Amino acid sequence: MLFKRFGVGADFSVQPTRSAYGPLQSRQSFFDADAIYAPISTKRVELRLLGGVGAARTSFSITQSGCIGTAVCSTAVEPIGNATHVDLNAGVGVQIYLTNHIFIRPQFDVHYVPNLTQQFGSNFVPEGTIWLGYNFGER
Repeated sequence: MLFKRFGVGADFSVQPTRSAYGPLQSRQSFFDADAIYAPISTKRVELRLLGGVGAARTSFSITQSGCIGTAVCSTAVEPIGNATHVDLNAGVGVQIYLTNHIFIRPQFDVHYVPNLTQQFGSNFVPEGTIWLGYNFGER
């Protein structure tokens, strides 16, 4: 936080595993730069509202497996293509301090990605995260 109630942040999130997309697999990742507003800030709890812009990237791949007899088998993941879109995001989180510096923060974000319907059925992507962090310095 740059000030008591205002700050900036950036985050990168990636889908941990590939998802089926017809015969292909896809993986989604997001990079966001955010403005943060903390309207409620006490010694143990802080409400954080954030909003910003970034990029959403969808990558596609295909997995091929083959064997020669029964002794030699291999599996290869071949990238096929990707698509990058502008991303607008908003989120809310409650930062709970376990000590003066260590916190846990459940957070819910929603990403609006124009033209994502070209790959998926909606322009909105919900995201839930749980942060475990350390706060340097004084709050």
